[in-house]
Amino acid sequence: MLFNYEVSEFEDHWHYMVNALGLSENQRIFYLYSRRNIWATAHTHGHFFEGFCTTSRCEVLHSMLGKFFHSQHKLRDFVEQFMHCIFQMRSWEAHSDLLSVVGDVVL
Repeated sequence: MLFNYEVSEFEDHWHYMVNALGLSENQRIFYLYSRRNIWATAHTHGHFFEGFCTTSRCEVLHSMLGKFFHSQHKLRDFVEQFMHCIFQMRSWEAHSDLLSVVGDVVL
């Protein structure tokens, strides 16, 4: 998820992992893959992430993910918590976008 892959490399690794784990027919995995443009680093290059500095993006993301995940989570719980985390991050970004449009001008 956090490796600095090109899109083609990500796709190769994803398909290898899904096939190796026998998850090619799993609907949750299919859904997660269909939403890869909002969570996979290879697909998020060049997008604005409020609160993230380029040099500390991984550290901030690890910290944020740590609030949602525990080592005891099963795969199903992980996917649900991951989607909740992504939803929270997108909500914060949408709120920041709104504030940048309707907020006070900073000179």
